Amino acid sequence: MIVTSVDVVEGWTGALDFQLKANDETPATPMGGSATVTLILRDRKGNLVDVAGDCEVLDRAQWTVRYTPDSADLVAANGPCSGRWRVEDGAVVVFFPSGEADVWNIHKP
Repeated sequence: MIVTSVDVVEGWTGALDFQLKANDETPATPMGGSATVTLILRDRKGNLVDVAGDCEVLDRAQWTVRYTPDSADLVAANGPCSGRWRVEDGAVVVFFPSGEADVWNIHKP
């Protein structure tokens, strides 16, 4: 599995789109119609970054998701952050990536 490095600038509020992939780097099996996604983003100290309400599913067949950060979500002094997606569909919960978390590098403007 490839760990993704995400590079953003502090204060970024534009939408960021991601395609969640299986361990073999192909799109995962299509998610069900009731599936929800949450980004679990942790700062360099391991504290959760509040991203509640900022995530949505764009395409269930291709596992494309969107994170739209609030202006205080991405702070350079808190980085680098680690991130992974939590997908819940009824009683089934899966995480992407399932191995090492993605690295979020937050740069000063």
